[in-house]
Amino acid sequence: MNIQFSDLKKLVNKIVEKKAILSIVCCILLMVCITPVSGETEDAWQVNLVFDSFQESSDDTTPPPPPARYNLTFGVHPDATHGFDRDLDKIAPPPPMDDNALEVYFPCDHETVTRLVDNIRPVDNTEWELVAKAPEDSDVTVSWDIWSIPPHKKFILELNGEQVNMKSQGRLSLESGKHDITIKLGPFTEISIDLVQVPEITANSSSTTSTNLRDISRNFAEDTGIEKYEYTIRSGSNNTRSTNVSVNISDAPPRGTPPITGTHAPPFYYTMGIDQDDDWYNDVEEVHLRIYYNKSTIQNMGIDESSLRPLRYTDNEWILLDIAPRTLSDGTVLYSSGVDADVPEPYVWANLSRFSTYGIGGDLQSTEDHTSALSGSGSGSGGGGGGSAGEHYENIDVVEVVSRSISSGVPAEYSFTEHDMSLTSITFKPLQNLGSLEVRAETLHERSEFANTDPEGLVYKHFNVWFDRAGFTEDQHYENAKIEFKVDNLWLQENDIDVDTIRLKRYTEGYWQNLDTTIQDSDDIWHYFVADTPAFLQFAIIGYQTNEKSEKSSEILDPEPEDIEDIEEEIPGFSILLGISILLTLTLFIKRK
Repeated sequence: MNIQFSDLKKLVNKIVEKKAILSIVCCILLMVCITPVSGETEDAWQVNLVFDSFQESSDDTTPPPPPARYNLTFGVHPDATHGFDRDLDKIAPPPPMDDNALEVYFPCDHETVTRLVDNIRPVDNTEWELVAKAPEDSDVTVSWDIWSIPPHKKFILELNGEQVNMKSQGRLSLESGKHDITIKLGPFTEISIDLVQVPEITANSSSTTSTNLRDISRNFAEDTGIEKYEYTIRSGSNNTRSTNVSVNISDAPPRGTPPITGTHAPPFYYTMGIDQDDDWYNDVEEVHLRIYYNKSTIQNMGIDESSLRPLRYTDNEWILLDIAPRTLSDGTVLYSSGVDADVPEPYVWANLSRFSTYGIGGDLQSTEDHTSALSGSGSGSGGGGGGSAGEHYENIDVVEVVSRSISSGVPAEYSFTEHDMSLTSITFKPLQNLGSLEVRAETLHERSEFANTDPEGLVYKHFNVWFDRAGFTEDQHYENAKIEFKVDNLWLQENDIDVDTIRLKRYTEGYWQNLDTTIQDSDDIWHYFVADTPAFLQFAIIGYQTNEKSEKSSEILDPEPEDIEDIEEEIPGFSILLGISILLTLTLFIKRK
């Protein structure tokens, strides 16, 4: 094709003359792009429930049934009704053929649709009912992300007469049998403490008042993790007058006050006031505040203890107290705060100048090595014979369990150090906050019992990767997942394996999927590799012998789509043709207008 530059210039000039039309078109496109999608409103929210069942084997020789998982969702939407909404609700599958199988659904009052897995109701709805059937000889749990609960909502899950605050506990176990579960929008708890008289305080003296919340409301203390509060008033160079202190405590923000956002906070709000005018504070040198918390409850919420700090509501926002600190004559730093976690009764503290409204904020536990909040240990390991979430114990060679805390967007890494463990680490970027998450790695003697076929190639090791959070093996919960592993040099030599053919395979939907695998390093004992994986569970490390390399090399990796650079090289003048096509399309559009 021979195109003159002058012809191309004339075409461009014609388009420029129509710039007004083009501007209008661009504006229309921009408006379409920024128009909110229906359903993405502040009134709409959803919470996911994950039911997980691991059944035991009926005897020592029969493998157990595979794990079963159900993902359910409840929530509200302005366009929803109390019945079946085709665009919002999701129909549940029919009952399983096996009577002894996990079954979970929301009942639906509809002439044809009677079972749902996604149940979205109108914004004024306050209750959801679901049915769960737990099979015999199985461990069944229901779990949820406590931080997915809207901050202005409080949900109570009722199961077998037990009530659970879904903001303070993220998992429950179900016994075998049928269960009717109810989720209700619960009332917030508000505790008003009777006026406490603080006597006159002589100059340079102090008075301390302490209140045990468990004595007032045990449920509130267990739900929020806050056990006790204490305040000390210290006078200055003058005596302070006697005053009455009022205290209001709630698991919801005070009326007219927004919830704490931008941090992960226990549901605890604390408002203090006096029956004197503000001149009373002129004779007060310092107000020292302590809020005592339950270590286990805070850790089970996934909050890092060392990050806990009190926040103060002032000037229509929640702020940390470490702002413009002022040092007093005795060395006390006013407007400072912190946490003392290494004492029998841990607490957060603040040095203040007056009473106000307070809350507590913190960060989710980081992915640094630390003790698991749920298991009580950072990692554990054992040799053959260890049980698992489904693999028969006789097929397990080595087990290692590692726990980390998972925060959305923060890369997570699990390292495995057992000598006989071919898996060395897994990494991924989580897409949600989960708190403590445990990984169980199993090196196997033979192929996993959850795989029905053998992978092609010579197998070095089979291994499983299990998570203790139902459904987390699926890739919608994370991205950029990688697996690092090692292969014994002696095995490579004895089997005449070409190191370039080593690949990691993942078992999925009845076949072994090839994963993109790269050599990382080597030493006198091991070769080290890394592979990208879309999900977890069953894996195999394979290789081909040297004489098989030429025959199998084209089958090792799944074919990749052609790169655009290859297309450009195959078609002469590709870039020019592409540019002209775009210009012609715009010109035709303008002429039609």
